[in-house]
This record gives sequence, structure tokens and C-alpha cells, in this order.
Amino acid sequence: MNDFKKARQKARLSLSAMANLMGISKSMAFKIEEGKRQLSYSQIIKLTAIQEELAHISTTGKKAETGRVAFTNTGMLAELHKAKMERHLKQAAGCKWKLEKLQQDMHILEKQSALHELIGNLVIPGQTRKRGDELLLEIMELNFKKKSGALVPEQEMLQDKIDTHLAYADLHQEKWKEYLEMKID
Repeated sequence: MNDFKKARQKARLSLSAMANLMGISKSMAFKIEEGKRQLSYSQIIKLTAIQEELAHISTTGKKAETGRVAFTNTGMLAELHKAKMERHLKQAAGCKWKLEKLQQDMHILEKQSALHELIGNLVIPGQTRKRGDELLLEIMELNFKKKSGALVPEQEMLQDKIDTHLAYADLHQEKWKEYLEMKID
């Protein structure tokens, strides 16, 4: 059972009432309870504030003064950081796949360029090269330079994205472990 459902049941609220308090639709609340959707950071803050308010009401019988929310629900924060870590790892994997594809394309272009150069240097006895053949070879070489020139910056950009996603994944992993250690059951 997730923290959202535990909080709702502890407060003895219906799914509709909890959704209204959270400012979300009943279907969204249901998806969150079923684990099909994750709470956003702002929703975690709101849920924590609701839990704090309900705990205050149950112990004192009156509404709390509005103020800063103290995070006692570290389990939810841990799950949030775990989800963000996993998202960044998936995005890094997607960028890595694209980078590998670009590197394969670059390898193919290099082979094509070498083949074009070989054809350009080929001399057949008794044959003269026509101007059209020379133009075609020049066009193929220009095409290679254009494509390879565009691929290099794209490869660098993808590598930067991979590094960034992995750095964020590491950051969220640290926070996830930190909140897991602090988790209050």
C-alpha cells in the first residue's frame, strides 16, 4: 500500500474527498493509489501538509496555524527521488542508443567516402573520364563532408545529454538513499 492510500485511510477520507483536498481529479487520485501515477513534488508537499494538519487536529482538536510544513513523510520523498533517478537513467539510455546509431552512420559515411575516393582515383586504360563522372564524385564527397560535419556536433550534444542525465540520476540516487535511511514507518 502506498503512502497516499495510507494517508487517506488514516484520515478516514473517501477517494473523492482526498482528491478534492489535493486539488486533483478522482481518477488521478485512483491512479496514484494504484501506483500507475507518481505524485509530483508539489503534490507530495500538499499531501504532507494535509497529513500534518490532520495529525494536529486529531491531537489538539483544532486547526493548526498556517506555517512552514515539516516533512515527516520521508518515504514519499524517497519514492519521488527514486522515480526521478529511474527517469534520468532511461533518458540517458535513450540518448546512448541515439549516439550509437549516429556513430554507426558516421562509420558508414566514412566507408562510402573511402569508396568514392577509390573510384575517383581509378584509372581504366583506354577510358577517359567524363566531366559528368567527375561532378558526381565531387557531389558525393561534398555530401559526405556535409553529413559528417553535421553528425559530429550532434554526437557531442548527445554525449553531453548522457553525462547530464547520469549526473542527475546520481544526485537523485543519493537523495533517495538519504530519505530511505530517514524513513519513518
